[in-house]
Amino acid sequence: MSAMHLSRERAVTLEALQGYGSDDSTAEETGGSQLAPEALVGASKLPDGVVSAVEHQGRLRSFPHVEGNYATHVYITVPLPAAYQRAAATLLQQMAWPGLEPLTSETASDQVLHLSLSRTVAIKRPQIEDLVSKLQRALVKVERFIISFKEWAVLVNDEGTRSFLCLAVTQGHDQVCRCIRQVDKAFMLFSLQRFYEDPNPHVSVAWVLGNQRAALLERLQSAGPQSLPEWQLQVQKIECRVGQHTYEVWSG
Repeated sequence: MSAMHLSRERAVTLEALQGYGSDDSTAEETGGSQLAPEALVGASKLPDGVVSAVEHQGRLRSFPHVEGNYATHVYITVPLPAAYQRAAATLLQQMAWPGLEPLTSETASDQVLHLSLSRTVAIKRPQIEDLVSKLQRALVKVERFIISFKEWAVLVNDEGTRSFLCLAVTQGHDQVCRCIRQVDKAFMLFSLQRFYEDPNPHVSVAWVLGNQRAALLERLQSAGPQSLPEWQLQVQKIECRVGQHTYEVWSG
């Protein structure tokens, strides 16, 4: 993942998350007709809005389709308030960047985005139940926490094929990173790729084709200070999406 930069006071290097996971490799089902969710407690079909949020965030599959494999992704659901969506729409208008496509709607109610705790990886059907169990055990001691987003960031996926305008996690950053490391521990038991070494959690609000980081960052900075509404999210659960199904692996 190309290095990214936060705007203003925290203009520091970012390493994009999960290609980056609220931002990159598609989590669509790869052979989902074989999935047997009744085998796991707490499994549920994703609502249409959640499926859309995952599948249409400018993601690029980072592994080939293989029959019997399931794209798997661990994340926190973020119901972005309408006020944040309006702020994003205003910023996009100010930036006026050709091809920069919003992932939020100025007119919608709270919109579901995903804050990634893992990369998107491929697992086989026999691994599903065991992986979900290992994730639940790894996260069992996580205490309830709050997150908020007060800064903008520009990120690029690993392949350099997509650039993203993101909201970076400020409050709750350390807690999210601890969750990421616990997910890593479970993934390592299955020889799955770990997350980035120095993660900076975020959700994406817009994307554009190609590696346009430098130019987008310059345009972001030229747009001037961007105030964001006061808002905190009490994290209620962590989910693992396998194909088109989700499994709750932690609840606060």
